[in-house]
Formats: sequence, C-alpha cells, structure tokens
Amino acid sequence: MTTPLKRIGVLSQLSAGELDILTRACDERTYAAGDIIVADGAFADGLFIVTAGIASVLKYSGSKVEIELARLHVGEHFGEMSLVTERPASASGCLDDRGRRPCAPPGRSARGR
Repeated sequence: MTTPLKRIGVLSQLSAGELDILTRACDERTYAAGDIIVADGAFADGLFIVTAGIASVLKYSGSKVEIELARLHVGEHFGEMSLVTERPASASGCLDDRGRRPCAPPGRSARGR
C-alpha cells in the first residue's frame, strides 16, 4: 500500500504482525475523479483508505442536491460503518478532483452490492 497502515489512526494500535496480516489481505484499487466508491444505501465491500488525492463523503437530498459531509485526505478512511453495522452506507464516498466534485447521484455509476 502507498501509505503505511501503521499511520492510519484506526489501525495505529495494531501490532506489526497484525498489520502484516492486514496488508496481505488488502487490495489497492485505483479510481478516477468523480467515481462513486461507496453509494449511499449500498453495502460497502471494504474499508477504504485514501492513499492519494482527496475523497468526499456526500449525502443527497430528496431533490438530488449534493451535500458534502466531509472531505478526506491521505490517511483517512471511510466505509467502516457499513462493515461494522452490516447495514447499508448512510452516505456516498466519492473520489474528488482537487476541489471539484463531478460526482453523480446514487444510481449513476455507483459501486455497491
């Protein structure tokens, strides 16, 4: 992985052996700007750690108006709540393009189960 897992806050307490196991279990994925990685209402298929660029956590109102809940930088993560609660994601995670958010509402190029 590009960013050492030890530097990720939620993983910082893991031992070297545990981090090694986790690293071997991880897949590094590349997304294009504007890709929706986790769609609101879909099940996340993993814990996503930002290793390059910026990701936005977005919520869409009933009229499809985009609301940015958070902006995530290298070392930050999303998708964990769906894994922990076994419930659909409560917001979308989208790869940003340096301040521009060309993200489609859920249902258009959304990734999920």
